[in-house]
Amino acid sequence: IPTYHFHQPEDAEELSGILSHAYMARKPVAVLMDATFWKRQ
Repeated sequence: IPTYHFHQPEDAEELSGILSHAYMARKPVAVLMDATFWKRQ
């Protein structure tokens, strides 16, 4: 399973493309979001 690790809120901009690719490829994908991603500035 392809895995993507989001560290910064800006990384979420890639989510739409990742999900579109996973849907078209009919493959699962894992997206990990660490504490740095969720931290409010």
